[in-house]
Amino acid sequence: MRDVRLALLGFGHVGQAFARLLLLKAWLLRERQGLHPLLTAVITGRHGWAVDERGLQLRAHLSGPG
Repeated sequence: MRDVRLALLGFGHVGQAFARLLLLKAWLLRERQGLHPLLTAVITGRHGWAVDERGLQLRAHLSGPG
């Protein structure tokens, strides 16, 4: 299993949709491709940034204040 570290520049409609898709399809990437996707950074112009080398908790960021 290979870690694939990802960063999002922007977390508007498109960034959030990508994050939701990543949550839904992460198992498919692991099972079929042997990849473990980790979103390690989100950077926005309005809300600042969040970084965690171990991977961000996407569900918490998606349900947070928008």
